[in-house]
Amino acid sequence: MKMLLSLVLLLNIFVLRAQESDYNRKALLKELRSYIKDDKYSEVNALIKSAMSKFTEAKSDAELYNIWMNANYNLALAENRKIYLSNNPDTVKYMDYIYEVFADGLKCDSIGRIPDAKGRVKRKFYKNINEKFSFFATNLENAGKFFYTKRDYQRTCKFVELYIKTELWKSGVYTFDSKEDSIPEALLDANASRLAILAVMSAYATEDYKTLLKMYPIAVRDSLRQALVLELACKSYNQIGDKTSYLNLLNKCFLKYPDKEYFFASLIKCYNDEGDTANALNLAREAVRLNPANRNYWFVKGTEEQICQLEDSAIVSYSNAIKIKNDDAESYSCLADVYLKKAREEDKRLTRLFADSFPKNDYLESQGRLKSLYAMACQNYESARRYSSDKTDLWFDGLKECYYKLNKGHELKLLENIISK
Repeated sequence: MKMLLSLVLLLNIFVLRAQESDYNRKALLKELRSYIKDDKYSEVNALIKSAMSKFTEAKSDAELYNIWMNANYNLALAENRKIYLSNNPDTVKYMDYIYEVFADGLKCDSIGRIPDAKGRVKRKFYKNINEKFSFFATNLENAGKFFYTKRDYQRTCKFVELYIKTELWKSGVYTFDSKEDSIPEALLDANASRLAILAVMSAYATEDYKTLLKMYPIAVRDSLRQALVLELACKSYNQIGDKTSYLNLLNKCFLKYPDKEYFFASLIKCYNDEGDTANALNLAREAVRLNPANRNYWFVKGTEEQICQLEDSAIVSYSNAIKIKNDDAESYSCLADVYLKKAREEDKRLTRLFADSFPKNDYLESQGRLKSLYAMACQNYESARRYSSDKTDLWFDGLKECYYKLNKGHELKLLENIISK
């Protein structure tokens, strides 16, 4: 068995070496030139693709990429003539040919920039590449917009990314580390930002989160859509499971846009999920300080204070939420819950006072506080019921307990009758 496996391995090696030795560059170029002479550019494409799929040498041959670029350039021109003549034009095919012109040109020049044995960089095909790029520059720029309107989001991303690579190439930047604080000058113009926004929106639509995160540092420079771009970037980090980047970006975004509820809500959820109640509460306090007229922020602050057992502060927070939105059934319900909790605690205290034979005055004061707390809870549960009668989970159980404790037998009976129906 081992002998058989060794023979198979040796056979594969011989086949690979035979394929490499079969590469005849001179014959390939001759055949390509014959196709070019007859304007058979589709055949040129097919032949180059075949050679590159078989031979490693072909993949690193700058001249082949230059020929390939020229073939696609001519195919694009032919398709363009059909558009002008209204002769069954295929706009998508036209755009795809243009894409190949730029992709092949960039690859050709990347090989051309590799120093030779003497350390020289010749970039033999640079002039031709630059001419072809200049001719179709506007088309490449418009392609992303075209495909975005057609809702072809994958092509939108592909063309915008190629546009950005080309703009970098023009400025002599050949690698791009996509970070918000290190955007090359070539991408600081408004046009690059607008196109990058299309790529960000398209990438999110197709759940291509890695492409989105590559494009967002460029797109975020557009001040009008900055908050939206940052929100999508946060969501993308969360989707790919990069919790550190997600949390860091949320923090930055909240400081920049404290009025945008997505950043606040997501950040406080992160803290709560990690059991970090101290940071959650501090965040809620900062949020209401910066946005005192935001009902949701006051409500969340009240919730965090309840978690931290700061009932008196929670009462203030829920009351402020109600001042902003006076039909806020949810805040009324939570406020009632706080009063009910305090009432239960007072009830336990009253039981201990009675058992320990404390002075009568202490006992009577405790009774008065207990009745007052139940009354406040009852009042707020009734408000929650008034503004949201269909959501019985907000008020029924609490109101039932309050009626019982306050000896409101008639109201308790009516309540039970209403629910039973």
